Amino acid sequence: MRSASLWSNATKVVLYLMLVSLLVPRVARAQESTEVRTYLSSISRLYESLEYERALEQISNAKRLTRGIEDDVSLTLYEGLVLADMGKLDKASSAFKAALLLKPDAKLPVQVSPKVEQLFETLRQQVNPKPPPRPQEHKPEPQQPVPGGAGAPRAVRAPEIVEAHTSERSNLGQATLLLRIVARDESDGELGFAWEADFGTLETPTNTATTSEIFWKARTCMPKGLTPTVKATVTNSQGVSSVMRFPIVAAPCIVHAAGDKHSLWVRPDGTVWAWGNNQYGQLGDGTTATRSSPRRVSALSGVVALSAGYFHSLAVLQDGTVWAWGKNDSGQLGDGTTTQRSTPVRVSALSGVTSVSAGMHHSLAVLQDGTVWAWGNNESGHLGDVTTTQRSTPVQVRAWSGMASVSAGSF
Repeated sequence: MRSASLWSNATKVVLYLMLVSLLVPRVARAQESTEVRTYLSSISRLYESLEYERALEQISNAKRLTRGIEDDVSLTLYEGLVLADMGKLDKASSAFKAALLLKPDAKLPVQVSPKVEQLFETLRQQVNPKPPPRPQEHKPEPQQPVPGGAGAPRAVRAPEIVEAHTSERSNLGQATLLLRIVARDESDGELGFAWEADFGTLETPTNTATTSEIFWKARTCMPKGLTPTVKATVTNSQGVSSVMRFPIVAAPCIVHAAGDKHSLWVRPDGTVWAWGNNQYGQLGDGTTATRSSPRRVSALSGVVALSAGYFHSLAVLQDGTVWAWGKNDSGQLGDGTTTQRSTPVRVSALSGVTSVSAGMHHSLAVLQDGTVWAWGNNESGHLGDVTTTQRSTPVQVRAWSGMASVSAGSF
């Protein structure tokens, strides 16, 4: 009988673990996978030897082999350490935040300087802040025990999130996640749901008394080091809340574009590199010197989309803004002037952009809402605004909506 009872308990444990693995596909492992541990040993030696560039290469290679959260956390922590020692504190902070979002109690793998330790702990508080004291108005009024009653009332509890689920699909360079949470509360009141995202776009949620689901949309790739997070907050009738965070993992962007006589490429870290003809500053390096090898475009990072025209270039940043450089005789840079630029300038009054296309003397952009905007030469009606007036700032293309991408030709 004892043996049968043990077998029954073991079976229950196995079934429970199978259920958890179905509900949460990327369960944190107790330790890193064998392949990643091998890389971590090499990365540690390179870090201790101050061979930072080689360490970053090993980290990049190891990330292709990750099999769980522990792998991702260990590699991202080492990436943050290397970048911090190189003086790249902004990028180091992004890496540390990504690790802490995946594992709030993560610890640095090696002893570091007090400065880096302080940075890491400060970021931990930002990513996982301690809950503030419960507002006074949310506390129930004290009740006097009723003679013969059960005594003092129970403390109000936060709602319990019992299920969190994501499903994914992609189309025309856009990734769409359906996020769903199910919660329960000891009170009989209806629960309130609120959603926030630090990147991408959230659509209108669909709620019931205990569930909420919402679509999140963004590009299918992300600049290296960026881990977008969607936060769901569930609040009960007493004003007490629970929070669920969904860290979203996407492949690093591999973006490139070729113009008439120049080429552009986005590295996984979101910086842009250019080479070729530079007669009008279309390489964006602050000169007009032709380059036979890649040069970094000045002061530009976090790029998720590119387009190279005949003599000008366009880039979309992760915040949805558009930047342009090169020839501008027809206003194709969209900065309100016709001044040639050898470094990027922001296109005026344009945000929420998902894709761009650079033609010979005009430019096009698609916004998250599916509208299309145009600027530059318009002698043949290139801009679609029912005029032939040249525009040095964007105008909306008439009667176009629901667009995902566009292409600009010569004329």
